[in-house]
Amino acid sequence: MTMRIETRSALILLATLLIGALLGALITGALAQRRISRVAEMRERGFGMHIERIIQPKDEAQREAIRAVLKVAARRNQEIMRGARERFGDELRQLREELFPLLDEQQRQRLESAVEGFRRGSFRRPPGPSRRRRPGLGRRPHGERPPREPSDTTGGL
Repeated sequence: MTMRIETRSALILLATLLIGALLGALITGALAQRRISRVAEMRERGFGMHIERIIQPKDEAQREAIRAVLKVAARRNQEIMRGARERFGDELRQLREELFPLLDEQQRQRLESAVEGFRRGSFRRPPGPSRRRRPGLGRRPHGERPPREPSDTTGGL
């Protein structure tokens, strides 16, 4: 049985589309994983570079000894941060369980949206009226200048 040209063309096009989608997903996943590992490496190096800048090693031998200690400390710090993120997630789950019975459906949705933002690391404000920071004690509205002191024209008399 011979396949019609239209059917064969459609199958080739579909196969090409599926292969392209699969390759796109694989490449996207690989790039995301690479980005995650690069961020972790930058955190580790950034911590060490910051402390090294503060210490200002006297020579290369001291710099290398300090870097060895900082590398171990950076790994320990990352473990601490990982544990803190896990504990924070546990606390958010517990908070949600305690609050849900007290809330109406709209409040629950807003809370869920905020909790999901916390999990993603974005701490956005919930929808609602703008909460621009208003001038408080010792602050002045944007663009206003404090009144100028009158100049002393009496010559100190």
